[in-house]
Amino acid sequence: QRGIKAGRVYQNDPPILPKGTYHEFDINIAVQGIGRDASRFVVSNDYVVYLTRDHYTTFFRIIT
Repeated sequence: QRGIKAGRVYQNDPPILPKGTYHEFDINIAVQGIGRDASRFVVSNDYVVYLTRDHYTTFFRIIT
């Protein structure tokens, strides 16, 4: 969808989350002239979902 970035690899560097492969997904649509906000879902290859509202500083595990 326009205004959303989805599926890019999240590098986890420095490692904050457990070792593994992750993909990042925007939660909110970017606003023209403002851009993307700091909220993302980060999903592991085994479908554990984390939420970050502060651009990868803190994470909350929301689905296991």
